[in-house]
Amino acid sequence: MRLLTFVATVLFMQLLSISSCKKPTPSTAPAVDLSQVKITAFEFAEATAVSVNITHPVLVNGEETTAGRIEIIMPEDLTGLQLTPLVSNFLQQEFTISPQLGIKTDYENKEVLYTITSTQNTRKKLRYKVVVQKETAGALRLTDVQLLQSSNPQLGSDIHAAHILHSNASIGKVYLFVPAGTNFSSLTAKMVHNGSEVRYTQNAAEVPGNSANVYPANGQVLDFAYPKGFYVALKRGNETVTYSIVVDVVKPVAFTNEQVTLQLATGVNHQLKAGELHNRGNRPITINQIVHADPVPALSPLRTFVLIPSGGLLPGQKADVITSFDARSLPAGAYEITAKIRPGFVMEPEAQTFLQTSDFKLKAVLQ
Repeated sequence: MRLLTFVATVLFMQLLSISSCKKPTPSTAPAVDLSQVKITAFEFAEATAVSVNITHPVLVNGEETTAGRIEIIMPEDLTGLQLTPLVSNFLQQEFTISPQLGIKTDYENKEVLYTITSTQNTRKKLRYKVVVQKETAGALRLTDVQLLQSSNPQLGSDIHAAHILHSNASIGKVYLFVPAGTNFSSLTAKMVHNGSEVRYTQNAAEVPGNSANVYPANGQVLDFAYPKGFYVALKRGNETVTYSIVVDVVKPVAFTNEQVTLQLATGVNHQLKAGELHNRGNRPITINQIVHADPVPALSPLRTFVLIPSGGLLPGQKADVITSFDARSLPAGAYEITAKIRPGFVMEPEAQTFLQTSDFKLKAVLQ
């Protein structure tokens, strides 16, 4: 009986020993889906970014293998890059972000690493490298001058600068062309530029950069009618560039009659007034070239020229179109020519290629 009791006691102790050697079953870590965790915006309290480019972290089997990257461009005129990231940049529950948002952080010439960590499983992390830079200041330029229809009811549509000639050494020029008949004395122009301020003057003897007149961002009503000029100076820090703004029509030459027929006698060397043209534009013009085209017959000697005052033909002024026609040895019949008259602005040779020609069709009937 004592033997049986001893054996039972030994077996019981062995069972207790085996049971005590078993390790406790570990608890399972909560599942965390990092694919749903993203920074979708990164804004600052001090200023609005010019651009924000976000590349999200790369995940493989639910784990980050490559950190994300946020590249931010701030305005060029911002003072320093000590900025306060908004708390609203990351508001997902059950996650923390470090460094803390809502606190001024120095981004000057450095890459700031933000780490997002799960509060349920601290091994689950995502990283974003944030780089903040200022916008690179390009050359100081006037990139457009606009006559918007909303500010100029007399115009049928918006007008933009047709040609901008930049000059760092002297003065640039901007040409805008409006429909014939536009009232030049009441126009509102808007400047598009990368400067910080625009000064202006209508006094040709005044240096625009020294003018006290600040041009409003949305423009103002001005008198552009000749002989008044319009000069603007863009300013940015110590930089200044100056432009002359020209508003005119692209086809300033108009004729009283575009087609004229003359009855002339044979056997005579004719030189007489064949027609009349006028300057319907806004600046003094000259005639740079007359090309005679479409002759009938093919060797028609019919020619034209225009008498222009030495200082140019002022807006509204008229000039005679003269024909030269040597008919001393020509038979009777009809002779035709088209005079393509190319104008130019006085003292502005660069504008010659901008302006359009006007056609004057002349027919001479020899009897």
